[in-house]
Amino acid sequence: MLATPELEIAANLPPESCSVAEAERYTRWLATHHYENFNVVSWLLPRHLHQHFYNVYAYCRWSDDLGD
Repeated sequence: MLATPELEIAANLPPESCSVAEAERYTRWLATHHYENFNVVSWLLPRHLHQHFYNVYAYCRWSDDLGD
């Protein structure tokens, strides 16, 4: 049986009381492993902004999946 998108997105979800580093690791994983027809972060974007884009993407991805 194939995993549903809801289960896939929560596969590596850290525990509720995780550290900021663990939460950022999860958002980075989600942004780089979830299928999209576009790059979440462009190589043109300064490196110090990458994590911020990963965080915003993860929020939007969860919002979209929950809305479906």
